[in-house]
Amino acid sequence: MKVRSIVLFCVVIIVTGLYFLFSDVDQSPEITAIQQQYNIPSNLEKNAHIELISWQYGDNENSYQRAINDYNQVLTQLDNGSIRDVSPIQYPQLKPYKSDGEPYECSLAQSSCFDELITQRASLQQIVSKNKSRLNRLYQLAEFNNFETLNPLAVSGRFDFQSVYKIASIDILFKIENGEYEQAEHLIATLIQLDRKLMASTDQLIFKILPIVNIDSIYIPLIERMNRQGFDQWTIIHTALQPLSFDEWSLNKIWHHHMYRDTKWLSFEEVARQQNDFPFLFRNLLSRFAYKQNMTLNKLAKFHSSLMVPNGTHKSSLTEIRSKIESVSSTIYERNQLYIDCQNCGILLNLNNIAGHLMELAALPRYVDIYPDIINVDLKLQLVRLLVLKNNLNLKNKLAEKQWQEPYLQTQPFIKDDMICYHVEEDVCVRH
Repeated sequence: MKVRSIVLFCVVIIVTGLYFLFSDVDQSPEITAIQQQYNIPSNLEKNAHIELISWQYGDNENSYQRAINDYNQVLTQLDNGSIRDVSPIQYPQLKPYKSDGEPYECSLAQSSCFDELITQRASLQQIVSKNKSRLNRLYQLAEFNNFETLNPLAVSGRFDFQSVYKIASIDILFKIENGEYEQAEHLIATLIQLDRKLMASTDQLIFKILPIVNIDSIYIPLIERMNRQGFDQWTIIHTALQPLSFDEWSLNKIWHHHMYRDTKWLSFEEVARQQNDFPFLFRNLLSRFAYKQNMTLNKLAKFHSSLMVPNGTHKSSLTEIRSKIESVSSTIYERNQLYIDCQNCGILLNLNNIAGHLMELAALPRYVDIYPDIINVDLKLQLVRLLVLKNNLNLKNKLAEKQWQEPYLQTQPFIKDDMICYHVEEDVCVRH
């Protein structure tokens, strides 16, 4: 009887140990929701992102359909093979002209840059002329209503897209110098609206950063130049300068993208495929012992969820929320650094998911807070909007109106030298 009890006890210990080593947890609701969200096929009817992909085919009549075919082909590859064997479509791919490159290197925020561009007008006008077709397609893109994102595993945006915006800025500058202010205003408003549509809908960081850069380094300097030249008959620009909406300033969709990407890159099938040196049965057994898909993905999802801002959050709460996000990310980063410095510590604490633990360390980047840049651009949009709506009224009186309180700390704008400014984390100013 005593021997039986000992044997039974040993069996229970072994079964419990095997269960601990081989069993996984349930998938978190966040992961399930993200998978369901991205499993819905994208609407490809007059889709702005498909249009951008089609740019690589020039002005060919069937370029849009060819872009759809390319996209569907990559989706098929993702369905039938390993994600590691699939190259996402980089877009937009712009066929270079002989003299293509950066149209200019200086910053439009400096008045000397305008002087430099004007002295090079003849050569820069040639660049504008050669890119007329590209510019027309860029301006027309703002008329699209479908900015639904594509599968983030199948496509990837390119930052050199900004070179087209720089050429557009030259086009607009020369219109300003020619006194074609109404046309210049229309084009600036068109590009701002385009960027804001991209910003509101995107799950790619590139299409959050690019509008921030464009607003700060292209649109605002051009508007300031028109204002300094005495133009005050603004008719449409103020509608493009409204405060950023939640979808525009929130980074939640970026973290959704990361969560979905993790579900594919770190799926059990993908991990098992990497053990090609072993027989199939042993490969699966080894993978199930060393890697727990749900356990790993749930931890990553918890991290990405901690970076999200609750839907409908008012801008006045953003400072507090950012502080919490920074605190959580710093704690996780410090813990991971401890595991990196003492690898055996992490392995001992994750014996049932050694591979998943190591993948988690590799997949969790250091959090970089870009909200200060977003806040600054939001404030500058309001300052420029104030500038174009002042209607020759006394500026000091205008600044005191409650409607011009900024939404983060509820402070009024103020005059500083030849600028009007807000102060949230630092002085944010535009010239008046």
